[in-house]
Amino acid sequence: MQFTALQQPNTQAKYHSFSECFTYICCLVFGILISLSSHAQETTTLKHLTPDNNIQNQAPIKNISIGTPPWVSSHVAKLWALHLDNFDGAQHLNFKLHSAINYKEYILKSIDNAFDVLLAPAYMAAYLVKYHNFQILCQGPYQSDIHIIALQDSNTTNIQKLNERSIGFPDPLSNTSIYGQHYLEQQGIKFKKHHYGRHDQVVSSVLNQSQSAGVVVQQILTNLKPVINGRLQSLHRIKSKSSALMIAPSHIDPAMAKRIQKVLLQSNSSKTKFVPTWSLPNPNSIEKHYQQEHLLIEHLKQQLPIK
Repeated sequence: MQFTALQQPNTQAKYHSFSECFTYICCLVFGILISLSSHAQETTTLKHLTPDNNIQNQAPIKNISIGTPPWVSSHVAKLWALHLDNFDGAQHLNFKLHSAINYKEYILKSIDNAFDVLLAPAYMAAYLVKYHNFQILCQGPYQSDIHIIALQDSNTTNIQKLNERSIGFPDPLSNTSIYGQHYLEQQGIKFKKHHYGRHDQVVSSVLNQSQSAGVVVQQILTNLKPVINGRLQSLHRIKSKSSALMIAPSHIDPAMAKRIQKVLLQSNSSKTKFVPTWSLPNPNSIEKHYQQEHLLIEHLKQQLPIK
């Protein structure tokens, strides 16, 4: 198998987070996907090429537009490319992979039918299914705990000392930001918030002391451990257990939906995976996700359109 991936150079992002999860990742995860780097401002194209481009009577090439969340990192491409061989008829499919510069634009593009299928964290998927007639193709669990961090050698030893301080957050519509802000408000903390979009930028803002604290997912702390080098402490850990979902607009070709489901289910036997186990949805899936992610969905409803 040969395939080419074309993307614009990313001059900013050095590190990526899986959860934003959905984080993220999460997250999320990603069966047939060859995904974008986390800034996700451009479109990446993947073509499965036949050994001989001059072969006659080939089946028509079908373009498939796949949405990947802004937080999905580019190394997903190397792992999930291994699963394309399991995708029946992959030689006749041209995958066009898209994302957006932030969560809000990603959701709006989804609503405008910019993608044939898309990966989404549970709360985003539940919002799109309930209010914009999307359908769940597959779902899989992931866990990505959220940390409130500060400098190790600062006098900030607990979250109460963050009162009237400045705190860095990632994308305002991410579960990390929403849950983080909600928790701090519940504790009676008054704070100034600054959104950076990416988790590594939040970490940098704490390290360079432009922010007194930051809210990030566990994965980024693990990924940046050599850079952090023991200079950060976790003031509080918020348990976050959710799901990643592959969803599609209601007009998706049923045959294509079944092929995508097949690949995701087959990937369960692979060692190169992010979601522990993909499964087919059941009739109660959407209501379960809606109840579990109610706080996040209510936040989306305030920021986005509802049919």
